[in-house]
Amino acid sequence: MKCLFDFPSLDIKPSERIIPTMAKLSGNPVKEAKKEKQSPLSSILSLVFIIVLVLAFKSSILDANNIPTGSMIPTLKIGDFLFVNKMRYSIRMPGTERELFRIDDPKRGDIVTFDPPTHAISEEKSQLAMFSKRFVKRVVGMPGDIIRINRKSIDTTRGRVDYSFFEYKERGSDSFKNYNPIETSVGKELSDLDNPEASKRALFLEEKRNFKHFVLEGYDDERRFLISGMGGDFRVGCDFKTGCEIPDGQYMVMGDNRDDSSDSRVWGFVKREDILGKALIIYFSINWKDNTRMNVRWSRIGRILE
Repeated sequence: MKCLFDFPSLDIKPSERIIPTMAKLSGNPVKEAKKEKQSPLSSILSLVFIIVLVLAFKSSILDANNIPTGSMIPTLKIGDFLFVNKMRYSIRMPGTERELFRIDDPKRGDIVTFDPPTHAISEEKSQLAMFSKRFVKRVVGMPGDIIRINRKSIDTTRGRVDYSFFEYKERGSDSFKNYNPIETSVGKELSDLDNPEASKRALFLEEKRNFKHFVLEGYDDERRFLISGMGGDFRVGCDFKTGCEIPDGQYMVMGDNRDDSSDSRVWGFVKREDILGKALIIYFSINWKDNTRMNVRWSRIGRILE
């Protein structure tokens, strides 16, 4: 029986049927493979470029800092990780801390990060030596302020405390002001701490400009003799009891945990050029229970810092 569709037979090998089709669809396989393969030098250059961008961003725009000590409790707790706005005060050369252009100066009450004086580093008891030696403190004294600190015994709901009563007289003013400390309820602010001594202290609110912040005070203070103006080798350069003037271009900083903070009361004022940025927000927080256990402090994540 004759087929209705009778085509001439073609003698085509299987390989000849497949190759032209593949060539049309994907081009030359050998050439495509060569295009996809990158040289080691190209990969290294790409990696170096990415690293340079990250370092430039970190050094001049937004930096990340950790809190390894309890000097800023309860505002900042051990295990807090925060972003620092490096462009708040100055524009700096990418990859370095060199200041190119000054935008603004720190304000009273700002939480700042800074390079501490060389002799101050050994005084700050860091629990995690791997982290940066930059300090995080609060600005309490401005250039030109005449300041004095006297300890006052105050009866609180947590017993008697020796409060570091800070007074300042702004340049051009005739009278001293203070930060109006008022005792407040502890609530949950002193829970979940890695510092057992801090949880025993009294909690106060101090007023800075248009906001208030927490301050911890207790009865015992290892820096009592320093605050009396007997700094000796610590080179404070100020008798805080009788008062002194903060030089131009320098700032006084203190930790919010007043009895457990190595700050300007111990090693002196901070130069303007050493202040690197303003603390912005807590992006992560861990409560280190011990070397093997930790709890994430979810309620602290996203907290805006003042």
